[in-house]
Amino acid sequence: MDDISTIHFDEGLNAYDGPDFLVYGGYDAIPRGLIHGLEIDLRLGKVVTEIDYSLSNGVIIKMKDGT
Repeated sequence: MDDISTIHFDEGLNAYDGPDFLVYGGYDAIPRGLIHGLEIDLRLGKVVTEIDYSLSNGVIIKMKDGT
């Protein structure tokens, strides 16, 4: 198991400068952390057809189902 462990995957390699980080509890913690505290209506499983960036304080996202 140590051969495929995320803790040991790059042991002995110095390919990149800076520290390494592990995401505990799943990679979904990254977008959840980015939107924490923001007023965002997050909808999963929707097909986006258009994104309007013309607003000065946000965006309008249109989905295939008309919402």
